[in-house]
Formats: sequence, structure tokens, C-alpha cells
Amino acid sequence: MKVSKGSHMIYKKTTTPKIELSQKRILTVTAFTVIHLLILFFMHLEGFLKYEVKDDFIISAIASGAFGEASPYLVYTNIILGKILCILSDIFPFVNWLTCAYLTISVLSISLFCYVMVCKHGFLSGQLLAYSTLFLLIPIIYGGMNFTKFAGLFTIIGFILILFVFEKSIKSRFLLYAGGILIIAGSLIRLNAFLLVLPFSIPMIITI
Repeated sequence: MKVSKGSHMIYKKTTTPKIELSQKRILTVTAFTVIHLLILFFMHLEGFLKYEVKDDFIISAIASGAFGEASPYLVYTNIILGKILCILSDIFPFVNWLTCAYLTISVLSISLFCYVMVCKHGFLSGQLLAYSTLFLLIPIIYGGMNFTKFAGLFTIIGFILILFVFEKSIKSRFLLYAGGILIIAGSLIRLNAFLLVLPFSIPMIITI
């Protein structure tokens, strides 16, 4: 950008806006994540954290080796994810790694969604949107856990992160990589759920 001042031309360098990881934003997302984890903890204690149908429980049991040796061949789930789970099961055989993966990625992805909402809409409106989304998702996602739901959720939030980076012209490799990882995770968990979300997400990014 150039600005004229008298007979001199002053050149000002335009910079792409960057996300400022301010202490307030970090504390906001941290508090959001802690509340999310506490809700999951109490749901687990009260027995509300459960799979929706027997198929999902059987898939997690196969991945954890409940029927003998852990197998990477999971119904509708990519074998790459299955092999990763088998490696983890060999190291720590008493952990249901598929369930842990679902819950861990879910908490992290929804926390990133909270971060984007705070950055885009401000602290008050952003937190309102984030907490409203969280309390809306709790009975849907955790009251009846299902690999199709998780795959769709991760894919949607992944595209939201990438969309936010492109929309705001923000040079944030972290959000870009996180969005890509979530999209890949969604496709590995269940490809059909990923493909279902894809037609609604790609046009939004292309039009920016």
C-alpha cells in the first residue's frame, strides 16, 4: 500500500492478520475444556456415557482385543486406524483405545471450535455459541456414542477450522494442520460419513 504525503510517497507494508494467542483466549478455551472433561467424567460415573448400539461396542471390543488378539479389521473403519489401535493395544493391552481416541479427538476438536468462535465473535458471543454447541452435542454425541457421529463431527469441525483460516486470511499453520488432521480422522473412522459432509463443505471453501 502506498500513501502520498506532499511530494513524497510513503510505502506501508500490509501484513496478513494473525491470531493472537492472548492469555485471555487461552484461559477461556482451557476453562471450556475443563468443563467439557468434568461433564464426561460425571457422565461416566452415572453410566450415561455409552455406545448407541451393540455394533459400536463390538467394534471397540475387536480393536481392544476383547475377543482374543486385537484386530485391525474393523467394520467400516479404515485399516490404517485399525493398525494404529493394534500397536497401542500391544503396548497397553488393558485400554480400550478406540473409545479413548473418540473421546480425546472429540474434546480437542470441540475446544478448537470454541477457540474459533471466540476469535471470530468475541469473548461473550463466542463463548455463548461454544457452550450452546457443547450442551447441544452432549446428549447426541455422548449419550449414544456412534462412530458415524464422531466421523461426521470431526470432519465438520475440520472444515470449519480451514474455512476460518481462509476466510480471515490468517496464517495459522496450527489451525490448518489441525483441520486437516480432523478431516483425515473423520475419513478413517467412517468414509461414508466423511463423504456425506464433503459436498456441503467444499463449496464454502471454494467461494471464499
